[in-house]
Amino acid sequence: MRTVIIKREYKSLLAFLIFISLFLIIRQNFANNIEVLYNKWTSIQFTNQSLPWVELEKLVSPYMLKIRDIERNFGFLIIFFSILIFSFLTTKLKSKNEKISLFFISSFLVFIITDIARGIEISIKEKDEYYLSLLIFLPFSYFIYKETIMGQKIDITEEIKNKANVNHDDNLKDLNKLLEMDLISQEEYNEKKELGTKEKIRIEMKDTEEYNLLLKSKEKGLLTEQEFNTKIENLISHKSQK
Repeated sequence: MRTVIIKREYKSLLAFLIFISLFLIIRQNFANNIEVLYNKWTSIQFTNQSLPWVELEKLVSPYMLKIRDIERNFGFLIIFFSILIFSFLTTKLKSKNEKISLFFISSFLVFIITDIARGIEISIKEKDEYYLSLLIFLPFSYFIYKETIMGQKIDITEEIKNKANVNHDDNLKDLNKLLEMDLISQEEYNEKKELGTKEKIRIEMKDTEEYNLLLKSKEKGLLTEQEFNTKIENLISHKSQK
């Protein structure tokens, strides 16, 4: 029976939380600045309704241009974070095809956002465009699902065996020293050596055909728990005497 553990990583999840938090903070700052400019713009229009349109346009034009500048900067912000996300996630991909796929997916998402938003000037006041920008974080979902939710199955059977062998060898060295120094008797030495050998065999045999057959028989109800344990102990004793 192989020993398998599930190892979960949280780097992608942590990166996602950091990136999206920074993005939302900056985006909200842009939105606040636009709100201030928009309020000034509408206030000027309201207080100068009697003016001809040409003169009124001159008054509100600077605010309109500033709003467009912010919306353009918001578009560049999306591109910047897309590059940042792509650069981070490519470090987690091994094959060239996966990296190319990620590049096209990221590029496609940016294209959708900017195309629907009618170019690089992405409106922060339009809710559809405002929330559409979050699509750039979509590639993170694959890595979070794969690494954090599902995790990676790792076979540690050999690692357990190696550790058992090292512990057995270390214990045997200590027992030899204790015997040489007359701190334990030959009988005690033999008894403890046999216990150590049996424990080593107990760990190693879980990957053998005999153990798996006995375990399968117990699970099918052919053997009781006591019969299973007895046969395992007999098998361990038999192997330790070889």
